[in-house]
Amino acid sequence: MLLFIKILVWLVFTALLVYIVFSWKGKINPTRLTSIRKTWYGIFLFGALVYWTDKPDSILVGWTNYLIVAVIFMLVDAFIFLSLYLKKVGNNELQSLPETINELSDKIGDNKEKIRITRGILLSDSIIGYYESNEDYLNGLKRIIQEYAAKERLVINFFSYSTTVEKEELMNRHKRKNFLNIDTQLNLLETYYSNDSKLALYPFTLNDSVYVLEIRTTKSISEVDILLVDILINMFTLSSELYIIEGGVSND
Repeated sequence: MLLFIKILVWLVFTALLVYIVFSWKGKINPTRLTSIRKTWYGIFLFGALVYWTDKPDSILVGWTNYLIVAVIFMLVDAFIFLSLYLKKVGNNELQSLPETINELSDKIGDNKEKIRITRGILLSDSIIGYYESNEDYLNGLKRIIQEYAAKERLVINFFSYSTTVEKEELMNRHKRKNFLNIDTQLNLLETYYSNDSKLALYPFTLNDSVYVLEIRTTKSISEVDILLVDILINMFTLSSELYIIEGGVSND
Protein backbone atom coordinates (compact mmCIF):
# COMPACT_ATOMS: atom_id res chain seq x y z
CA MET A 1 0.00 0.00 0.00
CA LEU A 2 2.83 2.39 0.87
CA LEU A 3 4.43 1.77 -2.53
CA PHE A 4 1.10 2.43 -4.25
CA ILE A 5 0.73 5.76 -2.43
CA LYS A 6 4.28 6.81 -3.38
CA ILE A 7 3.69 5.98 -7.04
CA LEU A 8 0.35 7.81 -7.04
CA VAL A 9 1.87 10.90 -5.43
CA TRP A 10 4.67 11.05 -8.00
CA LEU A 11 2.23 10.55 -10.87
CA VAL A 12 0.05 13.40 -9.57
CA PHE A 13 3.10 15.64 -9.11
CA THR A 14 4.32 14.88 -12.65
CA ALA A 15 0.86 15.61 -14.08
CA LEU A 16 0.80 18.96 -12.27
CA LEU A 17 4.23 19.86 -13.69
CA VAL A 18 3.03 19.02 -17.21
CA TYR A 19 -0.09 21.15 -16.69
CA ILE A 20 1.95 24.11 -15.42
CA VAL A 21 4.40 23.94 -18.35
CA PHE A 22 1.60 23.73 -20.93
CA SER A 23 -0.22 26.55 -19.14
CA TRP A 24 2.85 28.80 -19.39
CA LYS A 25 3.04 28.07 -23.12
CA GLY A 26 -0.67 28.92 -23.51
CA LYS A 27 -1.53 25.44 -24.80
CA ILE A 28 -4.28 24.78 -22.26
CA ASN A 29 -7.74 25.31 -23.75
CA PRO A 30 -9.87 27.19 -21.17
CA THR A 31 -12.90 25.15 -22.23
CA ARG A 32 -11.16 22.00 -20.93
CA LEU A 33 -10.47 23.43 -17.49
CA THR A 34 -13.72 22.03 -16.04
CA SER A 35 -12.82 18.52 -17.21
CA ILE A 36 -9.31 18.87 -15.78
CA ARG A 37 -10.70 19.93 -12.40
CA LYS A 38 -13.17 17.02 -12.38
CA THR A 39 -10.30 14.62 -13.11
CA TRP A 40 -8.28 16.23 -10.32
CA TYR A 41 -10.96 15.58 -7.71
CA GLY A 42 -11.55 12.14 -9.23
CA ILE A 43 -7.92 11.29 -8.41
CA PHE A 44 -8.54 12.32 -4.80
CA LEU A 45 -11.66 10.15 -4.53
CA PHE A 46 -9.88 7.20 -6.18
CA GLY A 47 -6.90 7.45 -3.83
CA ALA A 48 -9.16 7.80 -0.78
CA LEU A 49 -11.23 4.80 -1.90
CA VAL A 50 -8.16 2.59 -2.36
CA TYR A 51 -6.75 3.62 1.04
CA TRP A 52 -10.13 3.05 2.74
CA THR A 53 -10.43 -0.39 1.09
CA ASP A 54 -7.07 -1.42 2.55
CA LYS A 55 -7.78 0.15 5.96
CA PRO A 56 -11.55 0.46 6.50
CA ASP A 57 -11.22 1.73 10.07
CA SER A 58 -9.04 4.63 8.94
CA ILE A 59 -12.06 6.75 8.01
CA LEU A 60 -13.04 6.80 11.71
CA VAL A 61 -9.67 6.61 13.47
CA GLY A 62 -7.57 8.64 11.04
CA TRP A 63 -10.16 10.89 9.44
CA THR A 64 -7.82 13.88 9.86
CA ASN A 65 -5.54 12.34 7.21
CA TYR A 66 -8.41 12.43 4.70
CA LEU A 67 -9.11 16.04 5.68
CA ILE A 68 -5.48 17.12 5.25
CA VAL A 69 -5.25 15.55 1.78
CA ALA A 70 -8.62 17.09 0.79
CA VAL A 71 -7.39 20.54 1.85
CA ILE A 72 -4.20 20.07 -0.17
CA PHE A 73 -6.24 19.11 -3.25
CA MET A 74 -8.50 22.18 -2.81
CA LEU A 75 -5.50 24.51 -2.43
CA VAL A 76 -3.90 23.13 -5.59
CA ASP A 77 -7.23 23.54 -7.39
CA ALA A 78 -7.55 27.12 -6.14
CA PHE A 79 -4.03 28.40 -6.85
CA ILE A 80 -3.11 26.40 -9.96
CA PHE A 81 -6.35 25.68 -11.83
CA LEU A 82 -8.45 28.71 -10.79
CA SER A 83 -5.51 31.13 -10.37
CA LEU A 84 -6.73 32.54 -7.06
CA TYR A 85 -4.72 35.32 -5.51
CA LEU A 86 -4.71 37.04 -2.13
CA LYS A 87 -6.72 40.24 -2.34
CA LYS A 88 -6.41 41.18 1.34
CA VAL A 89 -3.69 39.28 3.15
CA GLY A 90 -4.84 40.40 6.59
CA ASN A 91 -8.40 39.16 6.16
CA ASN A 92 -7.32 36.14 4.09
CA GLU A 93 -9.79 37.02 1.33
CA LEU A 94 -9.42 35.24 -1.97
CA GLN A 95 -10.58 36.47 -5.32
CA SER A 96 -10.71 34.43 -8.49
CA LEU A 97 -8.76 35.65 -11.51
CA PRO A 98 -9.22 33.05 -14.23
CA GLU A 99 -7.43 33.33 -17.52
CA THR A 100 -10.61 34.40 -19.29
CA ILE A 101 -10.72 37.55 -17.14
CA ASN A 102 -7.13 38.32 -18.11
CA GLU A 103 -8.10 37.92 -21.75
CA LEU A 104 -11.10 40.21 -21.24
CA SER A 105 -8.86 42.81 -19.63
CA ASP A 106 -6.48 42.64 -22.62
CA LYS A 107 -9.41 43.07 -25.02
CA ILE A 108 -10.62 46.13 -23.11
CA GLY A 109 -7.13 47.61 -23.35
CA ASP A 110 -6.98 46.87 -27.09
CA ASN A 111 -10.41 48.42 -27.65
CA LYS A 112 -9.38 51.57 -25.77
CA GLU A 113 -6.36 51.87 -28.05
CA LYS A 114 -8.54 51.38 -31.15
CA ILE A 115 -10.89 54.14 -29.97
CA ARG A 116 -7.96 56.43 -29.23
CA ILE A 117 -6.59 55.88 -32.75
CA THR A 118 -10.02 56.52 -34.30
CA ARG A 119 -10.46 59.68 -32.25
CA GLY A 120 -7.08 60.93 -33.45
CA ILE A 121 -8.08 60.40 -37.09
CA LEU A 122 -11.45 62.11 -36.59
CA LEU A 123 -9.77 65.15 -35.03
CA SER A 124 -7.17 65.41 -37.79
CA ASP A 125 -7.48 67.48 -40.94
CA SER A 126 -7.43 64.35 -43.10
CA ILE A 127 -11.08 63.59 -42.29
CA ILE A 128 -12.15 66.84 -43.97
CA GLY A 129 -11.55 67.44 -47.64
CA TYR A 130 -12.64 69.18 -50.83
CA TYR A 131 -13.21 66.84 -53.75
CA GLU A 132 -14.22 67.69 -57.28
CA SER A 133 -14.65 64.13 -58.64
CA ASN A 134 -15.89 60.78 -57.42
CA GLU A 135 -12.45 59.28 -58.01
CA ASP A 136 -10.78 61.82 -55.76
CA TYR A 137 -13.60 61.34 -53.26
CA LEU A 138 -13.02 57.58 -53.09
CA ASN A 139 -9.25 58.06 -52.86
CA GLY A 140 -9.79 60.38 -49.90
CA LEU A 141 -11.90 57.72 -48.19
CA LYS A 142 -9.31 55.04 -48.92
CA ARG A 143 -6.62 57.24 -47.38
CA ILE A 144 -8.61 57.51 -44.13
CA ILE A 145 -9.25 53.76 -44.00
CA GLN A 146 -5.61 52.94 -44.72
CA GLU A 147 -4.49 55.32 -41.98
CA TYR A 148 -6.51 53.32 -39.46
CA ALA A 149 -5.32 50.02 -40.98
CA ALA A 150 -1.65 51.00 -40.69
CA LYS A 151 -1.97 51.91 -37.01
CA GLU A 152 -3.94 48.73 -36.21
CA ARG A 153 -1.72 46.48 -38.37
CA LEU A 154 -4.60 45.51 -40.61
CA VAL A 155 -4.52 44.82 -44.34
CA ILE A 156 -7.57 46.44 -45.94
CA ASN A 157 -8.42 46.15 -49.63
CA PHE A 158 -11.16 48.22 -51.26
CA PHE A 159 -13.52 46.57 -53.80
CA SER A 160 -16.49 47.81 -55.78
CA TYR A 161 -19.36 45.34 -55.50
CA SER A 162 -22.20 46.54 -57.68
CA THR A 163 -21.80 44.75 -61.02
CA THR A 164 -21.26 41.06 -61.85
CA VAL A 165 -17.72 41.76 -63.05
CA GLU A 166 -16.87 43.51 -59.78
CA LYS A 167 -18.28 40.62 -57.77
CA GLU A 168 -16.24 38.17 -59.83
CA GLU A 169 -13.08 40.07 -58.95
CA LEU A 170 -13.67 39.58 -55.22
CA MET A 171 -14.93 36.02 -55.70
CA ASN A 172 -11.69 35.02 -57.43
CA ARG A 173 -9.81 35.85 -54.24
CA HIS A 174 -11.81 33.25 -52.31
CA LYS A 175 -13.05 29.70 -52.82
CA ARG A 176 -16.07 29.83 -55.10
CA LYS A 177 -17.87 27.07 -53.22
CA ASN A 178 -17.67 29.04 -49.97
CA PHE A 179 -18.32 32.37 -51.65
CA LEU A 180 -21.94 31.58 -52.51
CA ASN A 181 -22.94 32.00 -48.86
CA ILE A 182 -20.62 34.96 -48.49
CA ASP A 183 -22.23 36.67 -51.48
CA THR A 184 -25.66 36.30 -49.87
CA GLN A 185 -24.43 38.03 -46.71
CA LEU A 186 -22.74 40.82 -48.64
CA ASN A 187 -25.85 41.48 -50.74
CA LEU A 188 -27.77 41.87 -47.47
CA LEU A 189 -25.06 44.31 -46.31
CA GLU A 190 -24.06 41.93 -43.51
CA THR A 191 -20.43 41.59 -42.44
CA TYR A 192 -18.80 38.22 -43.08
CA TYR A 193 -16.22 36.82 -40.63
CA SER A 194 -14.02 33.80 -41.34
CA ASN A 195 -13.97 30.92 -38.85
CA ASP A 196 -10.58 31.98 -37.46
CA SER A 197 -11.66 35.67 -37.32
CA LYS A 198 -8.60 36.68 -39.35
CA LEU A 199 -10.67 37.79 -42.33
CA ALA A 200 -13.71 40.03 -42.53
CA LEU A 201 -15.66 41.33 -45.53
CA TYR A 202 -17.50 44.53 -44.69
CA PRO A 203 -20.07 45.80 -47.26
CA PHE A 204 -21.30 49.39 -47.30
CA THR A 205 -23.04 51.79 -49.67
CA LEU A 206 -21.65 55.07 -50.90
CA ASN A 207 -23.37 57.33 -53.43
CA ASP A 208 -25.80 54.56 -54.40
CA SER A 209 -22.96 52.10 -55.08
CA VAL A 210 -21.95 49.05 -53.02
CA TYR A 211 -18.38 48.56 -51.86
CA VAL A 212 -16.69 45.83 -49.81
CA LEU A 213 -13.70 46.19 -47.53
CA GLU A 214 -11.60 43.04 -47.33
CA ILE A 215 -9.96 43.20 -43.90
CA ARG A 216 -7.19 40.80 -42.92
CA THR A 217 -5.01 40.45 -39.83
CA THR A 218 -2.65 37.96 -38.21
CA LYS A 219 -4.45 38.32 -34.86
CA SER A 220 -8.24 38.60 -34.77
CA ILE A 221 -10.79 40.98 -36.25
CA SER A 222 -13.44 42.04 -33.76
CA GLU A 223 -16.78 43.73 -34.23
CA VAL A 224 -15.19 46.82 -32.66
CA ASP A 225 -12.87 47.12 -35.68
CA ILE A 226 -15.84 46.98 -38.04
CA LEU A 227 -17.82 49.54 -36.02
CA LEU A 228 -14.89 51.96 -35.91
CA VAL A 229 -14.29 51.62 -39.64
CA ASP A 230 -18.00 52.29 -40.17
CA ILE A 231 -17.72 55.43 -38.02
CA LEU A 232 -14.74 56.64 -40.08
CA ILE A 233 -16.66 56.08 -43.32
CA ASN A 234 -19.75 57.92 -42.11
CA MET A 235 -17.81 60.83 -40.59
CA PHE A 236 -15.74 61.17 -43.76
CA THR A 237 -18.92 61.15 -45.85
CA LEU A 238 -20.60 63.81 -43.73
CA SER A 239 -17.54 66.06 -43.60
CA SER A 240 -16.75 65.73 -47.29
CA GLU A 241 -20.31 66.32 -48.44
CA LEU A 242 -20.49 69.43 -46.27
CA TYR A 243 -17.37 70.93 -47.83
CA ILE A 244 -18.38 69.92 -51.34
CA ILE A 245 -21.68 71.75 -50.95
CA GLU A 246 -20.03 74.82 -49.43
CA GLY A 247 -17.56 74.91 -52.29
CA GLY A 248 -20.34 75.03 -54.80
CA VAL A 249 -19.74 71.53 -56.12
CA SER A 250 -22.05 68.59 -55.51
CA ASN A 251 -21.37 64.90 -56.04
CA ASP A 252 -25.08 64.14 -56.64
